[in-house]
Amino acid sequence: MKAIEIDIHKDSRYSTDMRKYHGYMFRTVAAFFVLLASCAIIFPTAATAKGKLRIVYELPEPEDVAAARMIHQSEVAEEVAQIVEEWNLLSQDVVLRFGTQIGPHFTVLHNGKLEIQIPYEFFSNTRDLFTSKKYIDQKDPITSALNTLHHAIYHELGHAVIYSQSTGIAEKMEERAVDNLSAILLISAYENGADIAASAAKAFQLLATESESTLNTKNDIRRVQEINCLIYGNNPNKYKELLADLPVNSDAICPPRFRKYHKQWEQIFNIPLPD
Repeated sequence: MKAIEIDIHKDSRYSTDMRKYHGYMFRTVAAFFVLLASCAIIFPTAATAKGKLRIVYELPEPEDVAAARMIHQSEVAEEVAQIVEEWNLLSQDVVLRFGTQIGPHFTVLHNGKLEIQIPYEFFSNTRDLFTSKKYIDQKDPITSALNTLHHAIYHELGHAVIYSQSTGIAEKMEERAVDNLSAILLISAYENGADIAASAAKAFQLLATESESTLNTKNDIRRVQEINCLIYGNNPNKYKELLADLPVNSDAICPPRFRKYHKQWEQIFNIPLPD
């Protein structure tokens, strides 16, 4: 048995005066930090494991404590780490660091180590987006935001894979490729994976109407259609309602597209992926 390490980074961004000012806030969440610092999730070690996903939770600012707690308690990151190890998806270790100032993004540090960085604010902003748009699809805003976070982790993991392995994926196609990977891994790894991916697609759809959103990205509508095409392509009978928002002839295009990308990533990882 081998533990997947979960740490709190001890370097605080507060000055001495700010520490005193916010001291009472830290005392109220002391139990949470103790749990976070001491927690280690145990998973079976895959015999052929190479790289692992190491999860680090930075000490949150007071306004981020609730988001940090929700992310940690959801075990979304730990589920991804388990899949990474069991399916041998990485050729070298990658750190998944929560609580950074920017992100979500993948970066190569000056020491050559690979890191996925995600601010706590990403979860908060996504939750607020679902709340403000009153998106209701049998999921509350927190669940929808956690689903979107799940998709984002796999998306950034895809960048790490492309950087560290020979995939044959051209740079100009990388963003689309890792979006496809995220949807395919969610669909393959989780019983409700298509619903998780659908939350991310809905987030991109909502972002298309947010001209000043800090989460806004280009081509949100294209990303919605790409994700929904893969969801439909994997199970046309179950998700035929998605055709209403997909381009003409998607009923013929999406099933072979799903099979194409599914096979592509099977070849890259050299493992059979469930579908």
